[in-house]
Amino acid sequence: MEEDSKKFTSFVTHDGQYEFNKVPFDLCNSPSICQRFINHVFRDLLKESIVIIYMDDIIIASIDELHGLKSLSRVLQTASEYGLELNLKKCNFLKSKIEFLGYIIENGKISPSLDKTVAVQNFPEPKSVKQVQSFLGLTGYFRKFIKNYALVAKPLSDLLRDNTEFYFGPEQKSAFQTLKQKLSENPLLHIFKQGAKLELHTDASKFGYGAILFQQSDDNKFHPIHYMSKKTSPPRREIFKLRT
Repeated sequence: MEEDSKKFTSFVTHDGQYEFNKVPFDLCNSPSICQRFINHVFRDLLKESIVIIYMDDIIIASIDELHGLKSLSRVLQTASEYGLELNLKKCNFLKSKIEFLGYIIENGKISPSLDKTVAVQNFPEPKSVKQVQSFLGLTGYFRKFIKNYALVAKPLSDLLRDNTEFYFGPEQKSAFQTLKQKLSENPLLHIFKQGAKLELHTDASKFGYGAILFQQSDDNKFHPIHYMSKKTSPPRREIFKLRT
């Protein structure tokens, strides 16, 4: 830490008053400082798309074992130059299947992790707006896996509008169960591949619009790599009515 910043981390114990010399975990700025530092350390590898980084979690992407070992060597060399230490107990090497940030990544495909889908399955029926927010936050993290997510979730997200009375009726229950079901069916997306052909399919109605991004795979078939959707606002619905 900078000398003029240490005083802000001061704390008192029975032995006296102390200050941190290094950034502690519980400062509000600690996560952003850590992320910025790690991004700076591995900036060249990030530019070359050799690593994917979130805080202190690093993935080394490779097409085969030899490429993976070469990339690993560069990552270790870079970490060594900055005095970073790795916890070997938390490291996995040359894996074809990994779990990262709530996702399972395997053989060019990505899907929600089991613990996340179980959390969705076990989520109780909301009894308040706050619980609806929690459910939408949980399922919304995986919205790219669900076709027309925004339209399916509309009866629930409408409950979050200002001056809206909380009512969890048949329409809301149906949306709640549908989202749980769709995420319980192990949805799968292919990972974007540089240079492969793409197709964008779109659709729209007065209630919302959506799109699916497809990409051609090695089997010459087009597979979804991302679902996108958004519900329309009341003013836009009126415009849609006038135009149709």
